Amino acid sequence: MEHHREMKNEISSKDYFLKRQLADYEKPSIYSLEAEFAKTRRNHDYRPFLVFFGFIALLGLSTMGTAQYLEIKSKQVEIDISDFEDLRLKETLSAAAEIGDELNKKTAELDTLKTSYQTEIGKLKREITRKSRISPETGKGSQPRDLSRERKRLQELEKQYEKKIAQKQSEITRLRKDAKLSDADIEEYQRYYQLQLRKQKESYETKIKDLKKVSAENSSTLKQRQKEISSQLNQLMNVFEDEQLIDLSTPLASGGDSLVLNPYRKELGQEDVLNSSAFRSIRRKIDQLAAIQKKLRNIPETNPASPPLKQTRALTFSIINDYERLWNALTDRITRKNNQINLYQHGISSFLKDRHATGCVLDSRQPEKITLYYLPNWDPDYESIVELYREKKEYIGKLKLTPSGSSIQVQILEVAKGKNIRPLDWFRLPVD
Repeated sequence: MEHHREMKNEISSKDYFLKRQLADYEKPSIYSLEAEFAKTRRNHDYRPFLVFFGFIALLGLSTMGTAQYLEIKSKQVEIDISDFEDLRLKETLSAAAEIGDELNKKTAELDTLKTSYQTEIGKLKREITRKSRISPETGKGSQPRDLSRERKRLQELEKQYEKKIAQKQSEITRLRKDAKLSDADIEEYQRYYQLQLRKQKESYETKIKDLKKVSAENSSTLKQRQKEISSQLNQLMNVFEDEQLIDLSTPLASGGDSLVLNPYRKELGQEDVLNSSAFRSIRRKIDQLAAIQKKLRNIPETNPASPPLKQTRALTFSIINDYERLWNALTDRITRKNNQINLYQHGISSFLKDRHATGCVLDSRQPEKITLYYLPNWDPDYESIVELYREKKEYIGKLKLTPSGSSIQVQILEVAKGKNIRPLDWFRLPVD
């Protein structure tokens, strides 16, 4: 009995304890899937994406900067041209050129002088020969005293030409000596500058070797830096493997496999919404976006960034296709509205033509902003005062029409007693 009583007491104590616990937590919390999703959206962190794209930009800038630095250093070879600006060499070359020109000139003069000498001597010799022959008419030749004068003249002419020829030959000999001296000076300068060029060549080769060594060191540093950045990027790409970012097991967008683009509609230009040039510019931007997305599709499936990039492409194409359907539907609506407006214009034009009128009132609810309709053949390029009529010939009032750009300003000048301006009150332009 005692044991039974003790067991009852123990059970009673536990029951009492459990009752107190249930009393304190009689309303347990219920797991809400919507609340958890809301928390996930609020706690979404964009920093991993910013870090990822920042590292990509850093990698590109580092590569470009290093390549540009190496290119600039390879071109920074200073050449001092002051050693080549020797005035004596310039003077020697100039003097050699002048001597050459003078030598050519004197040689030409000598040739001319020899030709003239041979011509005149030959002519004079032929004259002496002709006179020394026996004339067939008289049977006698010239007397010796007559020929002596001609022979004396021949001797004098030969002496004159020989003297001139000897003088020219002396000048040519002197010029040739001067030319030899100039050639010797030029050869000396050539040897000097060849020595200088050889020294500079050796100096440049030494500098090139140093630059190649620096380039190899920079290339090694660049490769090491690329390995470090690649390692950091691989660590960063692990962020995309987090299942809490986005569920990539099912597509997020439908209709994003390809683009469905509509051709240009002439109604866009007629309504001054978008001309063909601007339309082609939009198409070029879409083509560039599609080309970029195509390149991104080549990222291997093993890369954690591949699924988000594919979803980005699908969403982008889906949005573009939605907007294509939207503007195409709006253009169809504009076409239908324009057809209705054309019907109204036809009816109002027939109404005006029956009354031989120019235009009529469309909206008179605001007297300071009256809207008119007028026939297309009227060009409002001057100020006019017109009378308003209703039906056949019921006078309503007077209006002042003033052209202002592509519109007409309307001013009410007079309204008939007991009348008010209504739609379809018509007017006719006054005849000059």
